[in-house]
Formats: sequence, structure tokens, C-alpha cells
Amino acid sequence: MIDVITKIFCALLCGFIITYLSIKILNLNNNLKKHLISSVLMGAIIYFSYFVNYNSEALILKIIIFIITLKTTYKLTTYKSVIAILITMFIMAICEIISSVVAVNFINAVEARSKWYFILIFNILICLLMVAIIKIPFLSKKITYTIDKTEERKKFSTLILLGLSMIIIVYLLYNLSVNYNWNEKYLITILIMISYIIISFIFFKEKLEYNMLEEKYDALFDYFSEIAESIDDLNLTTHEYKNQIAIVSNYIDNKKYKKAKDYIDSMTMSINKDEILLVNLTDIPTGGLKGLLYYKIVVSKKQKVEIVLDVGKNIKKIFKKLSENEIKIVTRIMGVYIDNAVSEAQKRNKIVNIEIYKLEEQLFFTISNKVDKNINIKNIGKKGFTTKGKGHGKGLYLVNRLISRNRWLNSENKIINDYYITKLIVDTKNIGS
Repeated sequence: MIDVITKIFCALLCGFIITYLSIKILNLNNNLKKHLISSVLMGAIIYFSYFVNYNSEALILKIIIFIITLKTTYKLTTYKSVIAILITMFIMAICEIISSVVAVNFINAVEARSKWYFILIFNILICLLMVAIIKIPFLSKKITYTIDKTEERKKFSTLILLGLSMIIIVYLLYNLSVNYNWNEKYLITILIMISYIIISFIFFKEKLEYNMLEEKYDALFDYFSEIAESIDDLNLTTHEYKNQIAIVSNYIDNKKYKKAKDYIDSMTMSINKDEILLVNLTDIPTGGLKGLLYYKIVVSKKQKVEIVLDVGKNIKKIFKKLSENEIKIVTRIMGVYIDNAVSEAQKRNKIVNIEIYKLEEQLFFTISNKVDKNINIKNIGKKGFTTKGKGHGKGLYLVNRLISRNRWLNSENKIINDYYITKLIVDTKNIGS
């Protein structure tokens, strides 16, 4: 009788913890009724699928049923249901390893899964460890953030990767159960699992950093788009101002000085000092890229760096072949390239040259600035490499990842006469391929 009660209690406890972790991971709204239903259903699944001997196929089937239960109870998308359960199982696997390393010193596998008091102790231990892990500051928020920010086209690959990872971990847990003593196979399995968990953690951390950088540039893109609209408004204002000057000139020619003075007094706008810059930006379509260039040029002046912008003619047509999202990607990349160039120019001749031009179906963005002639360009773009100091080195690495994922983009870099030249190439023929 005590065995049955213990197993029911442990099943319900684990069902509650799985539901609790899923709620934290997905940041679901408080709904006590749904939480209770999910906890009881998960507990029932665990109770009726319990085996004394570890069965990897049964655990995989159990995970699939968990996913269906979560999806049905909370009316979630398949993606969110799968992600929540797989991450929960991943955390549970970590706790299983910890409890296994502790238990193997005192009892064998059969005792751990058949004696009621051992079942109770180790289930409570595993559940407490799972709660402790999800309570790590910001962990659940960052997991939720990564899930929400994953692009639609990347969801399938993320699911496949997590699914394969879970299958690997399930079979590694099976190896632990059949080699439940301090021997070579047990140690190798533990080391493999720890290594796999570390690799998965690094992957998740990079994905989180990448998503955070993307969000940062999305916010900047919207801001730069607003700047670009302001620039176009300013161009119209400048044009209107010239018309007003013509009116004043006509008054003066006709010796209507009082009217000329009154008209001048009524004019509230002044000629923009950056009119030449505005002319250079005319051929770049309104949007984030135009705003970015204007913003970087203005900000660099405050940093005592002059950006010399040269925009070729007849580039409007080729820009029209790019979608808003493709322009957004180009804007992100150019933002990183310009920041790096300005940072280097501050140490040297205070000049950055930017050229934008087209050749046939290709659009070229070339940025050049003076650098240390001893710099090894092979290291540029590698994760962690930077000339700015600690805390930098992620921008170019993430930019290179962005370029590698889009076949219509390519980049080149070289040093000529102490000038570092970066070239971003947009090949419109490969867009959509």
C-alpha cells in the first residue's frame, strides 16, 4: 500500500513540477484550473508509464504525450509546446545526473527505482533541483525571450536540434541506468552528458546574444527610419525655403523693402548647414539605411571623425529590388562596419570613407579607414577578437553569421597602404534563392 501511495504522490509532484517549469519557460498567465488539470494529467502519465527497469522508448513516448497534453490544456502552438517540454526534460536530465552521481555511492539501480523510500527521496531531490535551476536569476526570462524572438523560418531547425538532443540524452540516461556503478562506462557516459550539456548551453547563450543584437538593431532601424523621413521633410523644407528666398528677392528688385523685411521676419526655418550631406543621401530610399548613414555622420562629427560619403548615381533602381527586411539586414551590417571604422579612425587620421555604388546587378558598400599595419585581418570576424578592449568583439562575429545565412550577401576585407577596406556586396540576382 505504501508503495502505491508513494508512487502516486511522486507522480503528482513531478507532474506539478513539469507544469510549473513549462509555465515559467513560456511565461503563461495564471490560470489555476488549467494548472491543476495539466499537473494531474502529467502525473497520471508518469504513474501509468512507470517501470522499475529504465525504458528509453517509453520515456520518448512519454515526452510526446507531455507535449500533446500541454498543447491541448493551454491551447498553445506546437512550437511552444515542444520547446517548453524539451527544455523541461533537459533540466530534468541535468538533475537526474546529479542525483545519479549521489545515489550510485549508496544503492543500485533496482533499489533506487523499487524501494518506496528511495523513490520518494530521489524524486523530491530531483524536483527541488529543477525548481532551483529555473529560479536562477533571469534564466526563465531569457529562455522565454529566446523562444518569442525565434524567427518563423528558424523554428523548424530549432525543434529538430532540440528533438535530436533530447533523444541523445534519453539514451545516455539509459546507459547510466544499465551501468549503475562506478565503472569506466558509467564515467564515460557522465562525461559525455556533461560535455553535451555544456555545448548546448554555449549554443543557447550564442542564440540569446544573437537575438538580443537583432532586437537592438531592429529598434535602431525603426529609429533610423524616422530620421530618414525627417531628412526627406527637411529636403522639402529647404526647397520651399528657396522659393521663399525668390519671393524676397522679387520684393527687393521692386524696392518693396518693407514687404521684404516683413516676409523675412515671418520665415521661421533656416537653411540646413548639412545641405550637401542631404544631397548625397537623396538617391538612397527613405528608410533605416538612410537614417543610419545620416545619424552616424552627425554623431561621428561629435567624436571628431569626418565621414566622407560618396553615393553613386542610378542606385535607386537596384535598391527597389530589396525588400524592407533585406534593407534591414544591410542596415544592421553597415551599422557594425561604420562603428568599427569610426572607432579605429579616432586613434589615427579621423577620417572614414564610405562609397555606395552599383555595378550591373550588384550593389557595393565600401568602407575604408586607417589601421595598424600589423593587424592580422584573418582574425577579424572571429568570435572574441577585438581591438577595442574587453567586452567587445561580438559585432563582426554576428555580422559574419548574418552574411553566411543570406546567399545574396558577400563581404571582402583587405589592407592597402595602411587602409583597412571593408566591402559589402549585395547581389540582387541571388535574392530569393
